[in-house]
Amino acid sequence: MLKYKTLFLMINVLGGISVLGGYAIGLTSAPENPSVLWGNVPENWRGGYGISMIVAAIGYLGFFFYIMQDNKWSQSLTKNHTVLNTVIALCALFLISASMWMPAALQFIKTGADSWWAITVGSLWITSLTVIGIFVVLMVQQNGTQIKMRLFAIFGLGYLGFHCLVLDAIIWTLNFPTGLYT
Repeated sequence: MLKYKTLFLMINVLGGISVLGGYAIGLTSAPENPSVLWGNVPENWRGGYGISMIVAAIGYLGFFFYIMQDNKWSQSLTKNHTVLNTVIALCALFLISASMWMPAALQFIKTGADSWWAITVGSLWITSLTVIGIFVVLMVQQNGTQIKMRLFAIFGLGYLGFHCLVLDAIIWTLNFPTGLYT
């Protein structure tokens, strides 16, 4: 029997490869000036963005390890657990959308097509909202035996949600010079 924990692990391994692969392909095939992906985000902010990306990734890893050690995730998929199904679906959507923004942004830069800009911005918003959804689901769950791990997971998802929503979906989007490409 397939367990929720196994499905969660598979989604995260495949999704993680997709996200990191999208970044690797995007950065190696970026235009001659890779800083174009920053848009008009001020140069003195970029180091802070980098640190924030690392903190956000650590936050997601805290959530990942919390789920992997939580016994309720050892249930069989045949149990049809609504909360676990919700987290699985949100995690899959989070990783799919997170893997889309850079390739879509690069296509927008190459083509100037409004559809690519819509996919870029849409993927950033979906990424943000799915993280916030996971955060809310985790917040309303009863405390388990691993309270410190749960708190780390909550704070980690909260920070990841802040990074994805404020820094990426709002600030990056507002600072991207779309007029140069359309």
